[in-house]
Amino acid sequence: MNAAKFRSWHKWLFLLFGVQMLMWMIGGFYMVAVPLTIIHGDHLIKEDRPVAVSAAPDADDLKRILNATENVVGIAPAPQIGETVLKVQFVDQSRLYDLATNAFIASPGANDIERIAREIFKDDTADVAVDLLAEPLSELQGRSMPLWRAEFSGPFRPTLYFSPETGELVSRRHDLWRVFDFMWMLHIMDYEARENINNALLQVFAGINLIAVISGLFLVYHTVKKNRGANKENRSSLIASLHKWLGLIIGVQLFIWVASGLGMSLIAKDVIDPLRIVEKEEKQFLEATDIGRGAEEVLAPSGKSTWALEIINRDPVFVIEENGNLEARRAISGEKLEIGEASARAIANDLYAGNGAIRTVRYLFRPGVENRTFPGPAWRVDFSDKAGTTFYISAQTGELQASRNNLWRLFDTLWMLHMMDYGRTNSFNAPWIVLAGLASVFIGLSGVILVTRSFRATDFVPSVLRPAYAISVDYAGKPEGPRRLTARRGDTLFSVLQKNKIAVASSCGGGGTCGQCVVEVRKGSPQISQADRRHLTQEEIKNGARLSCQRRVYTDEIIVLPEPLSFVGATIIENRELSAGMREIILQLPSPEAHAAGQHRFFEAPAYHLDKDEAQFATGDMRAKQFVNRREVLRSYSMSAPSGDGSVMNSFIVRKMPAPKRGAPPGVGATFLCSRRPGDIVRISQPRGAFRISDSDSPAVLIGGGAGMAPLRAMILDLLSVRNDPRRIAFFYGARNTPDLIFLAEFETLAARHSNFSIDCAISNGEGAEGRWPVSHIHELAREKITEAGSRIEIASCEFYLCGPPIMLAATEAMLAELGVNKERIFIDDFGI
Repeated sequence: MNAAKFRSWHKWLFLLFGVQMLMWMIGGFYMVAVPLTIIHGDHLIKEDRPVAVSAAPDADDLKRILNATENVVGIAPAPQIGETVLKVQFVDQSRLYDLATNAFIASPGANDIERIAREIFKDDTADVAVDLLAEPLSELQGRSMPLWRAEFSGPFRPTLYFSPETGELVSRRHDLWRVFDFMWMLHIMDYEARENINNALLQVFAGINLIAVISGLFLVYHTVKKNRGANKENRSSLIASLHKWLGLIIGVQLFIWVASGLGMSLIAKDVIDPLRIVEKEEKQFLEATDIGRGAEEVLAPSGKSTWALEIINRDPVFVIEENGNLEARRAISGEKLEIGEASARAIANDLYAGNGAIRTVRYLFRPGVENRTFPGPAWRVDFSDKAGTTFYISAQTGELQASRNNLWRLFDTLWMLHMMDYGRTNSFNAPWIVLAGLASVFIGLSGVILVTRSFRATDFVPSVLRPAYAISVDYAGKPEGPRRLTARRGDTLFSVLQKNKIAVASSCGGGGTCGQCVVEVRKGSPQISQADRRHLTQEEIKNGARLSCQRRVYTDEIIVLPEPLSFVGATIIENRELSAGMREIILQLPSPEAHAAGQHRFFEAPAYHLDKDEAQFATGDMRAKQFVNRREVLRSYSMSAPSGDGSVMNSFIVRKMPAPKRGAPPGVGATFLCSRRPGDIVRISQPRGAFRISDSDSPAVLIGGGAGMAPLRAMILDLLSVRNDPRRIAFFYGARNTPDLIFLAEFETLAARHSNFSIDCAISNGEGAEGRWPVSHIHELAREKITEAGSRIEIASCEFYLCGPPIMLAATEAMLAELGVNKERIFIDDFGI
């Protein structure tokens, strides 16, 4: 697909769906920039708030409670209410029991909640208002009501929510959390419950924006590759440059964000639910007979530990936590619960509700990636089912820590990529995601500006409703008269010509970066675009030259195009190797035809087939297999021979283009030409192009690399061998290695015969032959030579002719700009290789 199609898709997709993309960027940046500990409200609570160490009942106390009630599933201290108060947990509620009175007590009231809130809130001077909420608020989604609310004075409206049954702290909220929650809602596009990441709206928008990001990456690559804006006059606007380079740096991560977000939204939440394959067993209740005398030692307060009486795997146990370490002791005997391999295997078998069998059981000394949020050692139990189920059983308590499967692992990998949490630390605020998030915000904002600028009011009006204008198209040098076209207001000349199947040169697809789609406007508005000023000289603009992709139609116009291409059959005379990567193709035209040194011709590469040997010969890739080209293409190559009024012989330098990677095709045009044998007929156009030596007597500095040798060699031969021109001529040629310095002997012979000509070469990859040529980039060598003391080159009066790879051209243009060379004195032939 060409750049024009990608550019159109990219622009319209971001117009329609870019607002959501911008919301993702801004919301994502906020969520990763504000530390999660602040969002959770950890900064609101005192570190020395009450802990459950004061209530230390004996075995008789616990038996008394269990004898007095039924359906108890757990007992634990409730220090927030009082030193002697316990929380008794039933299936569907909790109640408070006071050891001092041996009776259940009333649930906490407003005064109790105010006291508890003041005890744990960090700011002792803040005012607090307490009320009981019966209806849920948006910030309490998923919480059972009612809840006590304690709202404090101070910045960001800090609010604590407490259980109405036990007075336990349930939630912490403040304005920074509320902004986070709002951003999360926008991020997952669940505008009601704010928790469904599998909603269809998110999936559709993520899928479409993924296409938009892919097209954006293509355009960034295409622009960076093709745009040779090296000097200040040729640079894009600040916003466009910022967008381009941030897109180049952050674009891949942006693709990963959107792709991983889409992937996570497509994985159903219930499929990765940790409890989806766990046996649902009937609730078991604590009985007085579950408590033995061994519990006395367990319940002795240490001043550091907390405890809870509950049932784990049908076994009544005390779970003790001290300094972050867990321990389980049997409620009857008080002995430590030992979870060995056999116990872990039995527990896993008892919990498992799938159709597989245990495959392996392994002990983990520390949490792994899949159970990283759980403390202490664990047993990993792998099952043989298709889902790849794994249970993690705590080696301290025997509890099921987590249930994992292959879809969960895929989701977790996508989450890792999404959060850039490569160390699996559950970090929401890694420095690199904060920096990437900030850069993405700039990309989003600059993209909005650029998309807005790229549209006109006429873009939103159907073509049939816009005024029509007459476009008269004439060809230079053709007497048959102009062709009449119809354009609608706001159309670009480029799109009008393409629609009417009139070929116009372009390699950027209408983006205004390649500067090739030049037409001459004889009649029409004098509008001049920024791209016109970047790519055209003042004289060209004065004479009516414009880039057709940037010129919009607002009136009748008369334009002139270059003469259309016509083709003749030419005979291959010789196909010889110049270096490992380049060949010279010499052919004979059917009749003499004049051309200017520096011009190029178009070749037709038809549909063709090469066997393995032919493909390897043409590409130089010994791994190449047979190659089939199924459609005709046009490719242009510069002539490397001097000009001639009646020459029938032409020479071309063709760089081999092997497949860049496995599965990709080789260069279609280059492979076709390099595979031709003497006597073969190829179809070739008349000479085209404006890259040629001027008729002035200004010194000429030619700088080239790779296959850029072709037009520069033609110019040098033309000046010295045909014209015997006396002007100063300096040639700088760069190659990767010494064998790639093609035609070197020929140029050295010319330098020996003509005192006004010199050649200097540079090797960019490897040592020069016996140290003769410096290891350097050619623009660096050229700068050194033309600025050194005693140089015969006067920069102010020189004309510079450049041809070669885009990187070399950009670097050379930047070097010349730094030396103060006027743009009018720089002539470029960009092969785009």
